[in-house]
Amino acid sequence: MNKQSTSPSSPAELSKGQKNLALVVILCMTLMEMLDTTIANVALPTLQTAFEVDMALVQWVSSTLLVVSCAFLLTFGRLGDMIGKVRVFQFGVVTFTVGSLLSALAPSLPVLIAARAVQGLGIAASMANNQGIITEMFADSRGRALGLLATFTALGAMSGPTIGGALVSMAPWRVIFLINVPIGVVSFLVGLRVLPNRRPAERKRFDVKGAVLLSPAILLFFAAITLMQKGFSPLHAIMLAAAAVLLVLFVVVERRESDPLINMDVFKNLGFDACLLTAVCVFLALSGITVISPFYLQQAMGIAPGVAGAIVATYSLVNAIVGPISGTVSDKIGCNIPVVVGAALFALGLSLFASLSLDTPVPLIVAIMMGTS
Repeated sequence: MNKQSTSPSSPAELSKGQKNLALVVILCMTLMEMLDTTIANVALPTLQTAFEVDMALVQWVSSTLLVVSCAFLLTFGRLGDMIGKVRVFQFGVVTFTVGSLLSALAPSLPVLIAARAVQGLGIAASMANNQGIITEMFADSRGRALGLLATFTALGAMSGPTIGGALVSMAPWRVIFLINVPIGVVSFLVGLRVLPNRRPAERKRFDVKGAVLLSPAILLFFAAITLMQKGFSPLHAIMLAAAAVLLVLFVVVERRESDPLINMDVFKNLGFDACLLTAVCVFLALSGITVISPFYLQQAMGIAPGVAGAIVATYSLVNAIVGPISGTVSDKIGCNIPVVVGAALFALGLSLFASLSLDTPVPLIVAIMMGTS
């Protein structure tokens, strides 16, 4: 029996039970994929020892997944608009599951990094369409469903370091990737029965030029930045120059495109530009801390992986608690004051984080991490 004959063709054909089950499928995959963006960080010291490589190389295990998923997010979102969000979401589930299995079986670091790239493709495909599927299915209770999605997204990111640390302490590192496989298989099979297989009524045009220019630009830029940690070379300059050229060409093409991947007019809003720049700076710094922290806690401080994972999880925990409060405050007094106060606290936290030493008490480390997040 094929997929077309077992799955409903539109959200209207779904019963309440089927909708709830479909929501569970989406939430489970979102949880697992967000978990996977952080679960490997606390295992990096273990992977460094297992593969006998330096820190600059082993961090590709984390950065590859994030860079690939970022590079293809817009592309898969557009494909979802063209051929159906559920189709692309299910492709993402399969790709992520296969990538997880390949990661668990990886005999060497290069193979593991390649497998993480496969996982990144899967994450991009499913994460680009999960919110759209929920919006279409829950027209009357959209806020509740999207709220659950946001909760599971934060829960996945928050749980990654804790679960990863616990698993690495009790079992081989391969388990942190292997746990995704059964959940991915079950989610895909259940999704075949309950996710609405609806094709868009209007066939839309795919911006091939934009996708071909943007994805390589992102990949080249982040690859060059990561490789530069071992020293600058002419190759890195060429990669950065190529990324810049591709990005300029992307902007030129998008301005002329009738149905672009990104509407360039949004950047005429200076407030939007400022918020975007702030977010980029904050997440760049925070991503660096979440990679460095496990090495500092485990290798420098001698803290067990499970405990180190729990400490690193304070970043996501504080975000999950403070985020809704900040949103409520912003609704009442505007976003300017919360953003300025948050940026100041973040900068102070970074300064204190840079001053950590082997003699720093663990409670103070936790307090600094909480303040930074």
